[in-house]
Amino acid sequence: AERKAKEEAERKAKEELDRKARDEAEGKRKAQAEAERKAREEAERVARDERERKAKAQAEGADKVAQMARAFRESREEAKRKVKEEADKKAQAEAAKVQQAQQAEAEKKEKEDAVRREKEEAKER
Repeated sequence: AERKAKEEAERKAKEELDRKARDEAEGKRKAQAEAERKAREEAERVARDERERKAKAQAEGADKVAQMARAFRESREEAKRKVKEEADKKAQAEAAKVQQAQQAEAEKKEKEDAVRREKEEAKER
């Protein structure tokens, strides 16, 4: 009976040790799985942040390109407008010169006609 009690005690002690070893192994396995899950989540977060940063940088780059294109287009339109204004001014100045010359010619002809009429009237008298 004593030997049986001793064997029973040893068996229980061995089962207890086995149970503790299993529990410890299970705890380690769970801790390892948790550590892996956290590492995976962190890697996903870092990758997501990097994608967002790249997308933002790309969008900013596209905005800069669009802004530069707009500025170029506006400066080109401004240059065209200035050239057109300059051409309009020259055309107006040329038209004014022509009009002035025509007016001077008309006045000269009018004076000549007046002088001719005077002479004719003087001859008639």
